[in-house]
Amino acid sequence: MATDVSSGIGFVRFWAAAPALDVVALCRSHSDQNKLAGAATGGKNTLHTNTHDGSKERAGDATEDLMQPQEQDVQENGKTLNILLLGLGDIHHILFTASRLWKETNRGYRIHFFVHEEAPEVLARHLLLLDVVNDTAMSLREKTETFIDLYANSRLLPKTVAYIHERQTLLTDFVCEEQPHPLDALVDLSHLKHRQRDEIQEVMTAWHPAVQFDVDALREQRLRHCYGQRFDYKVNLMDWNYQMNLSPMVPILHWRQYKRFALTGVTFETRLADHTDPNRTLSSYTKATDTKRGQNVKVRGFWGDIVNGPFYAYGAETRQRYRDRLFRKVGDSQRYNSHDIMTFNLSSILYSLEEMRVSLRRAKAKFGCWMQTQFRRATAREQS
Repeated sequence: MATDVSSGIGFVRFWAAAPALDVVALCRSHSDQNKLAGAATGGKNTLHTNTHDGSKERAGDATEDLMQPQEQDVQENGKTLNILLLGLGDIHHILFTASRLWKETNRGYRIHFFVHEEAPEVLARHLLLLDVVNDTAMSLREKTETFIDLYANSRLLPKTVAYIHERQTLLTDFVCEEQPHPLDALVDLSHLKHRQRDEIQEVMTAWHPAVQFDVDALREQRLRHCYGQRFDYKVNLMDWNYQMNLSPMVPILHWRQYKRFALTGVTFETRLADHTDPNRTLSSYTKATDTKRGQNVKVRGFWGDIVNGPFYAYGAETRQRYRDRLFRKVGDSQRYNSHDIMTFNLSSILYSLEEMRVSLRRAKAKFGCWMQTQFRRATAREQS
């Protein structure tokens, strides 16, 4: 056996396999297309679903029918969108959509994202990444670097490990609803059962620096199982995978960058610093069988992706207005790489979110001043 591709993809998804989408723009364009189709057909509904004769509906019709209640919800309930994210392993759609709400066409929408993940480790990572995004104590550059280091690398900078340790207790209290937390206004955990809350709490407890997690040895075991008898030629197999699968999909991805990820797991290096500590947020459990006892057990290890990498969500595409500049070539080589694209995209997202937060704070302050002025005028009229 040359390569076990399914084993390389892993059992727990920590990274998305597609770029981020603006969900509001997607639903709005879908609604416009339906209006045009309705006008072209004289207002008749062309969908044929739930037929009375018991015949199966087409896959495309089923998708259209699922989107229809969302459009009615937007029209009837004041532009409210309920979006289900099922097993994506990432929050890139949430962040990108929220960062685009400042646009005039997106204003007034109220969006509820319902996130379902099979593994509690993924949900715990979602909360930690949201906490990084919502942290107002860090600068934009520091926040971007911390997010990238935590999101993409199997080994972390010491300052990132210290940050995780600092936020660990606060996030645990947030999950248990013991202490107020800034995420209270953004995240609703009421749909989780007590058992699921306990699982997330156990995951966060395992982030402590004292917990052993030899990510290098665990990745090597995964690589040996993935490449089998051709493990000694793994670099050649990685090159083949890059040339045949990744490079056509992500042309901005450089071979050396992918090679560093495939061999070491350290995808993006920051400021030439040493990544010395394991990323314990990538540890997870998977089901296995104890052959000696004949029992089903859970095995802790590194069960994430080792063949595709964390490039797709933030480092593969950018907005069209910046694409010509960021994807330009010098000779036959790309001027920028996936790390540059990811840094630019995340900086843009975080900057937009911070600007909206500041604008909202200013609007509340102006409204408060206006209310005080009206109160003073009313009091003066009563006294006179």
